[in-house]
Amino acid sequence: MGYLSVRNGARSSQAVSVVTEPRSQDHGDLWSSGALGNGLLCLLECFHDCPRIVRYLGYSACRMRKRLAIAASALLLACSGTGAGGPTSETAREVERAEEQPALVEAPDLVSIVAIATAREIPRDCANPSEESCNGLDDDCDGVIDDGCGYGSGLMQVTASWDTGADIDLYVTGPLGDTLSFQRPSTPFGARVDHTGRGDCSGDTPNPRVENVRWVGQRPMNGVYEVEAHYWGECGSAGGPTNLTISVAIGRRIAGQYLQSLLPGERIRVLRFVIQ
Repeated sequence: MGYLSVRNGARSSQAVSVVTEPRSQDHGDLWSSGALGNGLLCLLECFHDCPRIVRYLGYSACRMRKRLAIAASALLLACSGTGAGGPTSETAREVERAEEQPALVEAPDLVSIVAIATAREIPRDCANPSEESCNGLDDDCDGVIDDGCGYGSGLMQVTASWDTGADIDLYVTGPLGDTLSFQRPSTPFGARVDHTGRGDCSGDTPNPRVENVRWVGQRPMNGVYEVEAHYWGECGSAGGPTNLTISVAIGRRIAGQYLQSLLPGERIRVLRFVIQ
């Protein structure tokens, strides 16, 4: 995971750099050690002393303040546990902490959900619930997809799973056109990719045939969301035609779950849903 740090030195020569830290490191330890705290204080001091730095570097005051604000925001995002490269999965501590938040924020309501013609809706049998099997479905009918599988639910959840060793990528595009994926694992609006899978292309990842996107802490924005899947690669001989399951939960209620077949190289918008 990447954390942002500010190198010590004269204010006129400070620079922001990315350093790599093990995922298991506790963020509270970083704050207690003062590394991130001092970095943020340093940025704030630079913000206050902008006119002096402007004279030295030749930047406009507005441009300099904007750059420092971006750096401070990036530093705070680093403290939240999401790096630029994106997580493979959240730690148990992160999931537990985030699961406590949705009750404090009003969940959105589903207006409509529509899948493409080739996607088949998967019926739910809540008269006979079963144990969760980390298959992208709400097997035990508690409104949480893959409950207990190491990734979270939150105020809204979109989960994809597949039945071969292929590398499948999940993309969720929000009302503002911002797309969540392994390439962009979080947004300022509480959305994050908290689990990515690469099929048989990665041998040591838990649940390598699942990807999960969720919204925590902040209410998801009202509007239209589109869910796409991309068959990135076959991972040797482990691919071929692949059955993809995509499930959507809104306010811990299942909005829909669908089955779609994918061929190598295909990228398909599987469904679209609207919340308010």
